[in-house]
Amino acid sequence: MNTLEMTGWKRCPRCGEHEISHRGDAALECSACAYLYYHSPAAAVVGIVQYQAKIIITRRANDPGKGLLAIPGGFVEHGETLEQTLVRELHEELNIHVADSVYLASFASEYLFRDVLYKTAVAYFVVRADLTHARAADDIDHFELVTPDKVNGSKLAFDIDRQALARYGDWCDRCG
Repeated sequence: MNTLEMTGWKRCPRCGEHEISHRGDAALECSACAYLYYHSPAAAVVGIVQYQAKIIITRRANDPGKGLLAIPGGFVEHGETLEQTLVRELHEELNIHVADSVYLASFASEYLFRDVLYKTAVAYFVVRADLTHARAADDIDHFELVTPDKVNGSKLAFDIDRQALARYGDWCDRCG
């Protein structure tokens, strides 16, 4: 799928002409005004929040995947590091404060939002946090603590969460 198909744009976003065409897999070019748009991957972070021998699994309140399960996280905002995004997202979604985080892995994925397909690069972290004041908020409507091997993979909204949980299991085995 090329960038024109991913965005669904019919006109140049700068000049409004119909002169746009895809240039390679990740760019659009307008022959009328020479605008060149790169549909670069969006960065996101996810936190596998540990508490004793369990992790937090959330239920999504919004599409994509409304009603399905997910590991909490979200998109990086302008000027943020991955770690800052992790802290912000976990606070927004669960009202928790990150005490410690360790990078686990990253995965390439796709995220369809309002008819635009975004290619994503998602970094997963293993997180320790204080759950005293945890509550579902923002993009989630419920959360629970589960043992990782009890997560129903067929009910996860995102394929990469399944991959990350498998990697997490391997990581836990190595860490003892």
